[in-house]
Amino acid sequence: MIGKYGEYEVNVYGEPEDIWAGRKVQTGDIAGKIVLDELVKGSLVKDRTIKLILPPKAEWPDNDLDAFNLPTSNKAKLEFRGYEDLDGKQRVAKFAVVTPSSTAGKTVIEVKQVYVEAGFPEGPLTVEVEGSAVSNTKVTLANVKPIVSVSAENKRDVVIGAQDQPVGDIVIKENVAGALKGGKTIVIYKGDFVSKFTAAGSVEVRKGNIELGAVRLENSDTEIWIEVRKASSEPSEIVIKGARATISRTAPEGDLELNVMGSAVVDSDEPTEVRGEKFNFKDISVYPVRVVTPADKTKAYSAKFTIDSMSYVVNGETKAMDVAPFIKDNRTFVPVRYVAEALGVKDTDIIWNPYAKSVTIFKGDRVIQMKIGSKTLVVNGSAIEMDTAPVIKDARTVLPIAWVAKALNVDYVWNDAERSVEFNYTAQ
Repeated sequence: MIGKYGEYEVNVYGEPEDIWAGRKVQTGDIAGKIVLDELVKGSLVKDRTIKLILPPKAEWPDNDLDAFNLPTSNKAKLEFRGYEDLDGKQRVAKFAVVTPSSTAGKTVIEVKQVYVEAGFPEGPLTVEVEGSAVSNTKVTLANVKPIVSVSAENKRDVVIGAQDQPVGDIVIKENVAGALKGGKTIVIYKGDFVSKFTAAGSVEVRKGNIELGAVRLENSDTEIWIEVRKASSEPSEIVIKGARATISRTAPEGDLELNVMGSAVVDSDEPTEVRGEKFNFKDISVYPVRVVTPADKTKAYSAKFTIDSMSYVVNGETKAMDVAPFIKDNRTFVPVRYVAEALGVKDTDIIWNPYAKSVTIFKGDRVIQMKIGSKTLVVNGSAIEMDTAPVIKDARTVLPIAWVAKALNVDYVWNDAERSVEFNYTAQ
């Protein structure tokens, strides 16, 4: 009798299918297959384990019945043993061999569902396969395709801290008809370094037959919304033009990221429970503006004060104060401390001397001193005679706007219709 010798070995490879980034795999379709090919029966040994590890921006659904079809033939029988978190996401699926194969051949894990973020790069979805049952390897589970492509045109240069600046055009191109879902909403989110949008702009259909509603601002002007009235029957291309925004004074130099998201773009309005939380298909990044002034070197300040108002606006943000600007003898008086702080002076650099009834302000290389009832303003030791003296109102030192601007070395503009003054300053 001649025996036959075979080496116990399992070859692992993927049989990928195409999936859309930001969308669930539809019922009846699959994402791909993981094939465990035994050269000799019993190569998959009982009680040994297999782990399938997804890359960042991908996650397994909570219910394994939604995720996997496992073999039931005479090949090795596998059992799902739950998930492990990796970097806070459900990226590791665990299996164990419960019955070895009776014949050599292929044991197939069919992946019915995997969640991939909208911003996942086009190309292979690579899964790490490891465990005591197999040699560690990487295989391609699926081919990820963007259901829409997003780009920027006419990128605009902006400066930090300034209000109402132009945003470049945002182009959204469908890669398949109906990619932007009818009856749903396209959302452009402001990102981390835009304070808010100041104008929503308009939307134009360049190609195709998608039907869109009006453009509007929502959620305290942090988002631009566009309703998709009717999905396309041929791939369409749209462009959002004319948006405007206020840029944060903490923005870094270079391109700024905005986010294209919303129920028309991704499946985030149809979330699946994942460990009690909602899986978020997130967004697609686009870069329609470029900061040309670095945050660490230059800061722009804009502060608006209105007569008889206890609110003022600093770089687009409304703040409260305990004294209102007022007009007396045809002069507009404003609170010195609030103006100085709004233009970048720290609270600790504004010193009130209750005995001398004087205010000292340290602003960059300037030392400013003024005294209640005195028309002498002292800047860096040099005396300047004013035509009026600072006074106290509601426990605050106030001074006419022209002298506040001169003392702080800033520009100002008076708006007679609004009865407001806007101070502007760029710190070097």
